[in-house]
Amino acid sequence: MKALAVTAALFFLAVSGVITWLALDADSLGGQPHVELAIEMPKVLPKSTQPQSVRANTINGIPVVRKSDTVDIGQPMGNQDASGALGQMDDGSGGGISAKGNSGEMAPVPIKALVERSLFGPLPKISEDGRQPAIVYARPSSYTARTRPGEPAKIAILITGLGLSSIATHEVIHNLPGPVTLAFSPYGHSLQAWVRKAREMGHEVMMQVPFEPYDYPDNDPGPHTLLTSLTPAENIKRLHWLMSRFSGYIGLTNAMGAKFMTSGQALQPIIKEMKSRGLIYFENRTAARSAAGQISQSIGMAYGQAQVQIDPIAEPQEIQNGLNRLEELALEQGVSLGVASNLPITVRSIRDWSRTLKDKGIVLIPISAALNGLKAS
Repeated sequence: MKALAVTAALFFLAVSGVITWLALDADSLGGQPHVELAIEMPKVLPKSTQPQSVRANTINGIPVVRKSDTVDIGQPMGNQDASGALGQMDDGSGGGISAKGNSGEMAPVPIKALVERSLFGPLPKISEDGRQPAIVYARPSSYTARTRPGEPAKIAILITGLGLSSIATHEVIHNLPGPVTLAFSPYGHSLQAWVRKAREMGHEVMMQVPFEPYDYPDNDPGPHTLLTSLTPAENIKRLHWLMSRFSGYIGLTNAMGAKFMTSGQALQPIIKEMKSRGLIYFENRTAARSAAGQISQSIGMAYGQAQVQIDPIAEPQEIQNGLNRLEELALEQGVSLGVASNLPITVRSIRDWSRTLKDKGIVLIPISAALNGLKAS
């Protein structure tokens, strides 16, 4: 019995060893030929896939950027200056010509003297020698809102919502005449790169700021919307976050905001902040009883309001009606102001229509030129 017990124990150990060996060294391919390669993973990710170094710091729930964080504000912040970089431009439908000979090319942005470093990122400011972003970043024009003898009628158009769709943004920048001003959303991607491209093609740019509509929050313009329920300090803080998304704009325009625009108490600190930073404000017909004109006039700030929404309905005849109305107003008043979306049908319509203006004695001018000499009301 003792010998039998020893034999059984040895047999059990042998079987256990075989099972262990199979578990550790079994060929899952069933003996089929195969090749094993050792792949060394790269120690550094390709540049295009490296994550940006942006910390999740916040001030009262609003993300901020510290000095040590990566901030893309476009061109290197060297001793850039607009002096000598801006050529004389015409206001024809084909866009202006710069000193470099390229169609509508303007100075690279941002310009160091016009940038304030903040916790949120780069903010526009008036330079120490008094230069203002609204003037330095504007598309040069020989026209203003004032009508002089022998001048053609003038139309200024703002295209809104850029930066959210790469395809739409590209089409607008490359297919519309240089004098057309472009408004970028603060929520877009690669905004500084788009702004540089827009300026290369002769377009001055503005930033859209989300203001509170009457049906907020059911109708929400986006994060950091300025609200009538917030304190002026909190709204200024939100405004700074929005304004820091890119550099090189001449001023601000509203995204929605019918409720906020009618509240003088909420709007006045915002308008004053714009003026203190050398910006202009252009309203896109959101609020019938807006207080912006009166406030702007009281502090001597350049302000204008769109007279015509070109594409309230995205249909060819409706768009043509809007353009016709702009022509009528321009011929009656000397200058008219319009606003439109970046829908493909709108862009095509404005492009084709712009080619007919010369024969009608009308020229396109940038928003900055239209607001130069225009009285706020």
